[in-house]
Amino acid sequence: MLSQTLQRLRQGELIERERAMDYPYVTTYRLAPPARELLTVMVPAAQWTETHSAIVARVQGLRQRVPEE
Repeated sequence: MLSQTLQRLRQGELIERERAMDYPYVTTYRLAPPARELLTVMVPAAQWTETHSAIVARVQGLRQRVPEE
């Protein structure tokens, strides 16, 4: 399961893989530049939701009560 997830992330260009050619073989994964860029914009959004969790909870409650058109 992990290898499939890592493969999909590599195919999506969100992570990069580096493998040492010497024994013992070590494989290192790191975020690709687009993923690092995404984190720089998502962290403030996540912090906002923590700061305003009451607003988020109210909106979620409203969405559950109102049927979608």
